[in-house]
Amino acid sequence: GESNGVPRLEILDEALVKKKEKNISCRGALWVPTAGITSPYQLTIALAENAVENDVKFLLETKVVGLKKQAQKFFINTTKGEFLADVVVNAAGMFCRDIVAMLEEPDFNVYPCRGEYLVLDKAYSWLVRSMIYPVPPKHIGVLGVHITPTIEGNILLGPSAEFITEAEDIRTTKGMMISLLKHAKEIVPLLPDNAVINAYSGIRSKLASAENGGWADFRIEESGNTPWLINLLGIESPGLTAMPAIAKEVTGIIVGLIELKEKSNFKSNRTRVNRFSELSETDRAKMIEKDSSWGRVVCRCEQVTEGEVIDALSNPLGARTLSSVKYRCRAGMGRCHGGFCTPHIVRIMKDNFGMDVMDIKLKSPNSTLFTGRVREVHEND
Repeated sequence: GESNGVPRLEILDEALVKKKEKNISCRGALWVPTAGITSPYQLTIALAENAVENDVKFLLETKVVGLKKQAQKFFINTTKGEFLADVVVNAAGMFCRDIVAMLEEPDFNVYPCRGEYLVLDKAYSWLVRSMIYPVPPKHIGVLGVHITPTIEGNILLGPSAEFITEAEDIRTTKGMMISLLKHAKEIVPLLPDNAVINAYSGIRSKLASAENGGWADFRIEESGNTPWLINLLGIESPGLTAMPAIAKEVTGIIVGLIELKEKSNFKSNRTRVNRFSELSETDRAKMIEKDSSWGRVVCRCEQVTEGEVIDALSNPLGARTLSSVKYRCRAGMGRCHGGFCTPHIVRIMKDNFGMDVMDIKLKSPNSTLFTGRVREVHEND
């Protein structure tokens, strides 16, 4: 840590650990007081929406199906038409090799490694206050199952590390849930099984196979065979932490290729999104007086109002799915998993945004919520 410039590191014995985290079972620990947490999805959304405000155009649900270079131009064929570009930045994650293969023979492979997480109810936020990491396991290129408080009050357990064959296999399994709880209880014995309210997974884009140790450094480089193709390869954990440095590195490469001019009217700030549950009673009353929709709670678990859902659906990216609402205002993130709020959100999508109920999706293009209307089904029978 010190050789990497991390300040104020301390080795704590068991007694000192207990003073900071009374529910942890260990013989000693490395204390890193400068570590911090953020919300990965809120940060990503904030950066994307700020980019839109600065005239960046996003093409959602658009797949690249062909890529070629002719006369110093890239011709990018997508499911929504063809586009021309001087420079292409390949940040396709698990599919970065597919993009490279459209232009040249890749000199690397990508190995999908699934990581599952468990989410604890906010009622158990008292268990730990710090990010708790075990001693990293050997030979698999991951940090092990850690216990991480979130800024919203939940605690995350995970991730697992399972090399798989299908890049989009994001299932969660009972066996891994049992394993994650077992490892977490070795550190926090008081952790109850019924604290878990959700599970999810993601896929790491690894450049090293399990047989080769599972770890390789990021590759951020201009292709040696296809000039002006910039590849970001193997960007797994800690990709989020490294994101600002990666962005600067890529910008530096682009500046060396073409002339860039600083945007004179760049908008560096984004207006903070109001959370009704975080407002004072006085501010809540003012919001409701201004707009009565802020007085109608549609998500009981997270105390999210109709006004917040409308704000979430009015986002500058134009994202209008249940997940786009969930990640912006937390409606559906509570213990009932949207059992109460989903009908209300669907109603708002229909009444306030003119969306056809049959077209409303959970997240991806193929995640349609409804297959038909009950009355129509009975009439057809």
